Amino acid sequence: MSRLRHLVLSFALVTIAAPSAFSTPLVEAPLPSNAYITKNGYEWAWIFAVASDGSYGGLVPDFSFQGPLGWRLPSTEEMVFAPVATDFQFPGANVPFGTGDPVSGAYFAYLTPTLTGNAACAAAYFVSEVFENHCDWANAPVSGPGNPDTEEHPWWGQPGAVNYSESLAIRAVPEPAALTLLTVGLAGLAAVSGVMSRLLWKREVAHSSGGAERR
Repeated sequence: MSRLRHLVLSFALVTIAAPSAFSTPLVEAPLPSNAYITKNGYEWAWIFAVASDGSYGGLVPDFSFQGPLGWRLPSTEEMVFAPVATDFQFPGANVPFGTGDPVSGAYFAYLTPTLTGNAACAAAYFVSEVFENHCDWANAPVSGPGNPDTEEHPWWGQPGAVNYSESLAIRAVPEPAALTLLTVGLAGLAAVSGVMSRLLWKREVAHSSGGAERR
């Protein structure tokens, strides 16, 4: 890590008040679809500019709102399927090229030539302080060289990561085949339930008719 970036982040940590125990994310709303991506059967959000375990200045992401919506930190095994920096770049992504997200204020810092258009950064939905509301493009995998102030590293949770590696959040997405099977299964259960209901109804009618004849 360059001396300049270390000094900038250290200054932010000592000059900005520590978040309150009752702090909440800057944006308390479900992630818009243009603030994350889907890859390898998961939804991925780029949420934090340093390690998510608090090893950098005690900073940790806030899952108080997004956790109940299914977002969480990925496991080591899941990080094998993680995207790379350039996967977060797509037309219509929440952070317009060269500026910040007009909704959340999130932006990309420490750019390299591989960032050429809009990209997705969901930091505002997981942090409670304005100085945390960014993603550092040059620190992420496959961001490429070209920034004199920092360098590329694995995501936090991957081998070789450092305490200023970028952090991701993950949410499971059912595969289309699984959704089809689920739909078919539910339809089958409904059909069986309907047949059983009709059989029980006929049995009740027959029983009632037999009882009436005996009387």
